[in-house]
Amino acid sequence: MGPVPVAVVRRGLGRESHLRDDLAWSYVLIVALGATLVLITLLKGKIWTGLLGVFLPFVALVGAIRLARPHSPWARRRYRPGSAKAVKAEQQLARRWRIRALDHAENAIAGKPSLPPPR
Repeated sequence: MGPVPVAVVRRGLGRESHLRDDLAWSYVLIVALGATLVLITLLKGKIWTGLLGVFLPFVALVGAIRLARPHSPWARRRYRPGSAKAVKAEQQLARRWRIRALDHAENAIAGKPSLPPPR
């Protein structure tokens, strides 16, 4: 058998295939979805979950689905004061000593954030 023409090799490797373009778009969509989940998780005030979600997208999905921390931008914007979600978030924060300890450590390092004035 003689040498294989270059055009056949290129086609076999997928260089001229539309399948390769479709895979590229699916990768872009997967990365965009993961970035969106991480952004939502960070807006919910879950810094460590969001950072871990960059590497493990399932963690970002769980962080985006679960309840926001009480004083996060997400909670201030979406949970009305006294609503069931706001009360549950406050109770959750009070029960979890790890979250309180992490809050104290973060406030000691970076300073305590100030809340916007009420409208």
